[in-house]
Amino acid sequence: MPSNKDLVEMIIHIIRWFGWNWVAFIGSRDDYSSDGLKLFNKYINNTGICLAYQEGLRLNSNYNLTLKKIDKLNINVIVVFALPQHASKIIKAAIANNIRDKVWIASNAWSMDQQIPREPGIRKIGTIIGIAERLLSLPGFNEFIYKTRETTDAGHNDSSESEVQTKSMTCNQYCDYCSLLSAEEIINENPTLSFSIYAATYTIAHALHKVLQCDMNECHRNTMAKPYMLLGEIKKLDFILNGRQVKFDDNYDPTIRYAVVLWRTDVNPPQFEMVGTYDKLPEITFNIDNSLLPWNNKGSQSPGPLELSTFCLSFCLHHTVAAPQEMDCHRSSILKAGEKETNNVCSTEKQAKGWLKKTEK
Repeated sequence: MPSNKDLVEMIIHIIRWFGWNWVAFIGSRDDYSSDGLKLFNKYINNTGICLAYQEGLRLNSNYNLTLKKIDKLNINVIVVFALPQHASKIIKAAIANNIRDKVWIASNAWSMDQQIPREPGIRKIGTIIGIAERLLSLPGFNEFIYKTRETTDAGHNDSSESEVQTKSMTCNQYCDYCSLLSAEEIINENPTLSFSIYAATYTIAHALHKVLQCDMNECHRNTMAKPYMLLGEIKKLDFILNGRQVKFDDNYDPTIRYAVVLWRTDVNPPQFEMVGTYDKLPEITFNIDNSLLPWNNKGSQSPGPLELSTFCLSFCLHHTVAAPQEMDCHRSSILKAGEKETNNVCSTEKQAKGWLKKTEK
C-alpha cells in the first residue's frame, strides 16, 4: 500500500503544477487523515502554498458549516484527504449547499469510489481530480469471480454442501460476506487495491520461499518462519509481477506508480480518465496533460494563484496549525489563470489581525 508520505507529496505536486496557493484541507478524525494533514503542513513549507483552512470531521460533524466557511474565504481548491464515508458526506453537502466551480483533490481512499460520482448534481460542484495507483489488469480474475459466484448460487438450497463445494473449487477462499455480493459488484469495486493485494500475496510467498529455503521440490518445513525473518527477506525482494516491478525501500514502502485521474461526471455511467502520471523510479517524474482537463466542465481555465499581502502570507505560514482554523486574508474575487490581479485584499487586514489576537488568547 502507498504511504501517506508519497500521497501528500503527489498532492503538493498537483497544487504546484497549476500554481495554486490558497487551499483548504479537509479530513476525517482518524490516523489516516491526521497523518496526512501533519505531512501536508510539513511539506508545504517554502512552497508558496497557503493552507487557508483545515478541519478534521466526524460523521456527525456540521459539514454544511464547514463548506460555507470555505466558500466565504474564496478558497477554490479543496483537498479531501478522508475515508470514503466522510468524503461522501462532504460531496453531498457541497451539492446541497450549491457550492460551485471548485477544484476537489481526492486522496486515494476515495479517488476511485464507484458510488460518489453518481450523486445527482455532482457536476455543478466543479472538477474532481484524484490520486490512484496506476491500474493493472489481473489476468483470470474476472473468470475466477464468475466461477465462484456460479458455485455459490447453484448451492443456495444446500448451504453445507455448497460450502464444501465452494472451498474445493476456490482454494479455500470462501467467506460468508462475499456470498452476499454478485460477481459484478465484486468486479466493479474500487480497483485501485487489486494489484496491491495481489502483490502482497506474492511478496509473502517469495519471503516464505527464502526463509524456508525452498527449492523446486520442497521446503524446510521444520523451520519456524518468524515475522522479523520475513521482514528481512522482504527488504531484499526485487521481482517483476505482471510487468510491474515489486521492491521495497528502507521503510518497507513499495514502489508505487501513481495516476492523476479526472472524474468524468458528464457521461453516464461516470468514468475515471487518467490525465497524469507520477513515478518515483528510476527518478521522480510528474506530468499532467492540461488539455485533458475541462475545468468546471465548461472548458474554462483553472483557478489562478492569489497574490497575498506580506501580512497575510506571514499569517498563513505561522497560524494555520490547529484544526479547525480559518483566516480572513482573501480577495473578493477569484482570478482565472492569466488574468491580471486587480483586487488584492486582506479583507480586511484589520479584521484578520483581530482574529489573530482572538486565537492567541
